[in-house]
Amino acid sequence: GTVVVSANPGTVRSTTNNPGRNASVVVNGQDGNVYFYQHMAPGSLRVAAGQTITAGADIGLIGNRAAAFNTPTHLHFDMLPPPYTTRVSCAGAGCSGEGFLNVQPALIDAFQQLPE
Repeated sequence: GTVVVSANPGTVRSTTNNPGRNASVVVNGQDGNVYFYQHMAPGSLRVAAGQTITAGADIGLIGNRAAAFNTPTHLHFDMLPPPYTTRVSCAGAGCSGEGFLNVQPALIDAFQQLPE
């Protein structure tokens, strides 16, 4: 049930809500990168496709174990540069050849913009 906030401003490209499983959000960032948020709670999304959002915007809630496919609750958060349009399916060292970007600066900026 932890709130998920947008790391960067942009436009919601798509949302997925699989009842009983999980929900996800894909954002086209104003910086040109694509942001992926997955394993969110079904029915918790607070954004819709086409919506413009700001950094720090509440986009939904982290799901329970079922939403994380029977693993501890967590959020998959990826930031990929163009030409990526879908989340890369890889794990661990298998991801080393992909174009993942360092998201820490965007997360710090979004956190600093949250109201106290």
